[in-house]
Parts: sequence; C-alpha cells; structure tokens
Amino acid sequence: MVSSGASIRLLCAKALIFGAVISHAQTYSGSASGTPGQNLPTGNGANPYSGSVPTKLIAGRMPLSLQNAVDLGLKHNLGLLLSRADTLAARGQRWQELSTLLPQVTAGPYVAASKVNIDEAGFSGLATLFHISPSVGPFSYFDARANVSQTLFD
Repeated sequence: MVSSGASIRLLCAKALIFGAVISHAQTYSGSASGTPGQNLPTGNGANPYSGSVPTKLIAGRMPLSLQNAVDLGLKHNLGLLLSRADTLAARGQRWQELSTLLPQVTAGPYVAASKVNIDEAGFSGLATLFHISPSVGPFSYFDARANVSQTLFD
C-alpha cells in the first residue's frame, strides 16, 4: 500500500516527465521555413529552383503531355514564385524611395468646445457685480491647417 504523500509525489513526477517529453517533441518538430501551416521544401540550399510549392492532390491518373509537364513545372516552381515576390517587393521599395522626391503634404483639423470661468480667469467678483453666471460659454473652435514641405537640397 502506498501512502497518500508518496502517491502525490509519484503523480507529480509523472506529470513532470510527461510535460518534458511533450515540450521536447514540440521543440524539435518545427518546420524549417518558420511559417506555420505551410512547409516549404528546402531543396539542396544552393539552387532556389530545386523545390516546388505543394498543391492539392488529384485522385486517379492524369494524362500528361510534355507541354502540360512544362506548364505545371513553371506554375508550381518555388524559385519562380519567390523571384516574383522579390520583384514586387523591389518595386514597392523603389516607389517608397521615389516618393521622398515629391512634396510631402500633411493636413489636420482641430475642433474644440470650451467654457470659461470668469472667476478663474482673474476677474473675481465681476460675475456677482453684473449678476451673470461665472461660467461663460460654450465656445466652439475650429482650426484646419495644411503643411507642404519639399526638400530642395540634400
């Protein structure tokens, strides 16, 4: 018969060992690409055109001509897809750098409503003298500003 203290220690030891095994398995089973949900083949590392993008499997046999094989290869080639993404990223970076040559325009509206207390403004006793409320307002303010800046010399 095992005492209750020993059974609790045994249960804790089992939980720790189980947790260590699970965390070890989760640590060393990650994908090489670092993107969750999609494992991209790495190929041999030297040639970016050696991998392909995984697609949905088609059941059965598919008749394949030489032209179909070339088309499928070009459509699913990982190197071509990644080079297209790099080309789009380079175009975007070029447009960002060219935008610094254009004038920079900023605009900002400001709207406020406020009340003024005459006694706090330094006119204490004036409200009682004229028998008016010490609180005057509300006043609405609207301000719209635009700013244009251009770098002429760098």
